[in-house]
Amino acid sequence: MSTTDTSKEKNTPELTKTSDLYETLSMFDGYLERSPQDWYINGSFCAQGSCRQQLLAANGDSIVVTLTKYPSISDAQNSFNSIKKGQGQNSVIDEKIADSGYVWHKGNQGQSGFISGQNIGVVDYLYAKEDANGNESMNLAIILAQIVTT
Repeated sequence: MSTTDTSKEKNTPELTKTSDLYETLSMFDGYLERSPQDWYINGSFCAQGSCRQQLLAANGDSIVVTLTKYPSISDAQNSFNSIKKGQGQNSVIDEKIADSGYVWHKGNQGQSGFISGQNIGVVDYLYAKEDANGNESMNLAIILAQIVTT
């Protein structure tokens, strides 16, 4: 009996931070698949507590979504502050996304990021045919934050 129990334990995958993040991004992808822009995943990569996906739309727009889970809230807050500070060349606007968030846009690129507990999410939106206004990246960051917090 104990051999069977041990065997089940070995065959049962343990949820890791990375697999949780991948599952969260999969739910986000599900949302995008229902949107009118006809998004598809161009590539995904997960390692060391972080997942990144690139998605392309039929109209040529693209998104890179990054979701990272830090070991502590303090680590996440320090990293989030560094990310915002690193955007110094852009006009960063604080927004209420999850615990805290920001938005910036310049030319045809917009970026929104947020922190929720130990998680940081960043949505980079690249418009194919027009200048960015930051709204698309912010709206998608809000949706991603809602998925992270549920």
